Amino acid sequence: MVRRMSTTIKDGEGNELKSEMQNVINEMEIDFLKELNNFKLLLQDIKKDTDYLTKEVMRVDSEYVSKTRFKPVEALVYGFAGLIFTGFVVALITLVIKQ
Repeated sequence: MVRRMSTTIKDGEGNELKSEMQNVINEMEIDFLKELNNFKLLLQDIKKDTDYLTKEVMRVDSEYVSKTRFKPVEALVYGFAGLIFTGFVVALITLVIKQ
């Protein structure tokens, strides 16, 4: 809420400022309060977005499988890959020895 200046404004020497200056100051107060209100609205939007992102991160975190569940699959895949590479190396060595 904007307050009206009921008293006159005086400068440092005690001289009264003109009513035009009072109007300018009042307009500055009104502009400041409008900007403050816009800032509050912006902060509310940021809070809503942050809350939404927090919920989405929690949903994604609970929806997907964690890395620890993949340990058995990882061991099987590395085991089979090791067998294939070992067989390939043995086959190469066998070809070299026979010739």
